[in-house]
Amino acid sequence: MSRDHAETRLDGLTGDAYLLDHYHVVASGGSSGVRGVFLFDWDGWLMCALTNIRFRARARPLWDRTQRCAGVIAGGKASHMGYAMAQTFSRSMGSLPATLPIHEMVARLNALQPAILSGYPSSLFSFASDARKGRLSIHPRLVMCASEPLLPEMHHRIEDVWSFRVINSYFTSEGASASDCGAGRGG
Repeated sequence: MSRDHAETRLDGLTGDAYLLDHYHVVASGGSSGVRGVFLFDWDGWLMCALTNIRFRARARPLWDRTQRCAGVIAGGKASHMGYAMAQTFSRSMGSLPATLPIHEMVARLNALQPAILSGYPSSLFSFASDARKGRLSIHPRLVMCASEPLLPEMHHRIEDVWSFRVINSYFTSEGASASDCGAGRGG
């Protein structure tokens, strides 16, 4: 396996598919100046998924039998960790590419009515603004954000609109790394 081989695979990847029938390949955004490329065998991919969902485990008591779905705003490419994980593991996750126009994401979320809303703080801030204006009519029971800084004004707007604490998580292309505990309000 070479980086060139993995990069070539990423360039043409449009959905959930294995490299050499054995590996999942995902890439980082390259914020350090060099894009990271990560290969996971099945055991590693499963372990990565389990570390991601452990932070959502607190939401399980919030779900009822009629509302077991999550709306996830993630990268819209198969090379993005969130997109790839949703394609492999989740039948109850509405994964929306963050590159869609906001009005289209709002329409899809209104149709989905997710119990959990997860995404980039900037997207969640926009959704909170749309909910405040009456364009977004969802009532999630948990809101989680990751992948961008959660600025104080974003944090307060999101919490004010949905009346509970936002869970701020820290994810990498290697998997989930940390999450606040979700206790209390604000912060």
